[in-house]
Amino acid sequence: MPQWTFVMAAPGEEVEDLRRAVAAGAECLVLGLMLAPWPTGLTCEVDAEGRIAGLDGPQAPHHWVGDRLPTATMAQAKARLVR
Repeated sequence: MPQWTFVMAAPGEEVEDLRRAVAAGAECLVLGLMLAPWPTGLTCEVDAEGRIAGLDGPQAPHHWVGDRLPTATMAQAKARLVR
């Protein structure tokens, strides 16, 4: 089964470096998760219940607004990362 690699960051001056890294790794299952607005891609606002509250960016799939994303507690996330 393929394994995804997530790049998590709060982009600042490095936004272009992060964009290139994620784009270059796309076929190797690298996904970028930025903890701030993402000027070169899709920005997704998620509420406390895990529902998509808003989307912004080129070709944003606005029909996703209201959909619920899978969530995990901190303990569940840590357990999954250590496997």
